[in-house]
Amino acid sequence: MKTNKNIKDFTKYIIRESSLEKPSDDFVYKVMDSINLESNAIYESKYKPLISKLGWIIISLGLILSSIYFWSKKFYKSNYLADLNLSFLTNFSLTKIFNEINIPNTFSIVFVFFTVLVIIQLIVIKKYFYKATFKNYL
Repeated sequence: MKTNKNIKDFTKYIIRESSLEKPSDDFVYKVMDSINLESNAIYESKYKPLISKLGWIIISLGLILSSIYFWSKKFYKSNYLADLNLSFLTNFSLTKIFNEINIPNTFSIVFVFFTVLVIIQLIVIKKYFYKATFKNYL
């Protein structure tokens, strides 16, 4: 009991002796300015293309050189596709494969329903993250 009274007295003494600290006049401006600088650094990023200009030049040169090569071969041997043996393609019949597959109506309905739900979920999640990311800018 005596310790509680001592603690109360000590707390009252500390509160009386301490004064309220007042920030400078431009405190809010400095804080908001630093927040804006940090947020701009996060959202501003320099655009870097996936394929650089040198990459596009190399790709286009490769396509041009390969097309020139095949066109030059065409002049020497105009029937080079006839030399390919494509007889194995007659063994594959996609119509036979698809005729043998039986999909139940229940599966079709569930698949369509699931697809619709996934699309709705993606739209909702996109809106949620868009609002969460850009709530300060809207």
